[in-house]
Amino acid sequence: MFKKNLHFHTSTPILNTQKNNALEQEIVIVKISRLFPIAIILFMIIMQCAHLNDARKAYDEQNDTRVIQLCRRAIASDSTDVDAYLLLAKSYRRVDSLDMALRTIQTAYRLDSESPEILDVYIGTLIDLGQRAASEDKHRDAMAYFESAESLSPENPDVLRPMADLYFQQGELDKAEEMYKKLNTIFSDSTVTQKLAEIEKHSQDAASLFEKGLKAYKNGRFKTSKSFCTKALKVKVDHADARYLLLMADGRLHVKKATKKSYWDAIDAFGKAAGLRSDAAEPHFRMAQAYEKKDPDEFVNAIDAYEMALKLEPDGAFAKVCKKKIKELKTRKEKLDKFWGRKK
Repeated sequence: MFKKNLHFHTSTPILNTQKNNALEQEIVIVKISRLFPIAIILFMIIMQCAHLNDARKAYDEQNDTRVIQLCRRAIASDSTDVDAYLLLAKSYRRVDSLDMALRTIQTAYRLDSESPEILDVYIGTLIDLGQRAASEDKHRDAMAYFESAESLSPENPDVLRPMADLYFQQGELDKAEEMYKKLNTIFSDSTVTQKLAEIEKHSQDAASLFEKGLKAYKNGRFKTSKSFCTKALKVKVDHADARYLLLMADGRLHVKKATKKSYWDAIDAFGKAAGLRSDAAEPHFRMAQAYEKKDPDEFVNAIDAYEMALKLEPDGAFAKVCKKKIKELKTRKEKLDKFWGRKK
């Protein structure tokens, strides 16, 4: 009995020791498990910094293939790494992968819109894209890129100059003049002054051609008028008066052909002219005449057009004829409606 009790008392310290050891091991495991994620994060940061440092070195060595590879790795580790996006965009731009450069720098700009360097690369990339599009005669695309750059930096001469040059090349002289004048207020440049002088000369040439076209139109020489207006628009594509008169002359020529199709073409031309001169009565007056010639019994459109012409210029050159035609057409319409039993 005594031996059994002795055996019991001697085994208890051993069990306690095992329990303590097990507990200590668990504590160590818990501590290690808590430290493990931190260690992983630290390792990733170290590796990311290493990638970025290597990428900067490769960029200085102009090894853009290596830069692109390392920056992509850095971004894969941290999709908010602004520095990696910036360096990647610069390398893409240097190897002329401009579309990739734009997408990359836009991401960097979204992450940090306050960085002057990111803004500079963003604007530069847009300018590069605009100039490339302009060289390929994709003028609309080019202007879209330049306008985006201008929205980021409205007073930037590096943006304004290519915009002004493109407007000038396209013959949009009013916009070109506006841009060149804006450039002149930012810095003095003899080439800008020269461009403004060229614009003035081209504008005078276009005005002279328009005046000849206007004289021909008034004398009923619509083909000659159209020719002069076409020449004026080649010199100054934004000459609004020449474009309006060209449409009017074109419409009058279509009326002269005297076919159903030509009357529709005339109505179309006069309608476009009315869109350019919302205060002018003549396009509506000529449109009314074309409707009458196309179909003498189509009263509604003709009456509406005459009434619009009269409304726009109640005391104008066409007012007297408009009043007469409106009365005449309404009377005929009423007679026909009465004859056919149609309601008003």
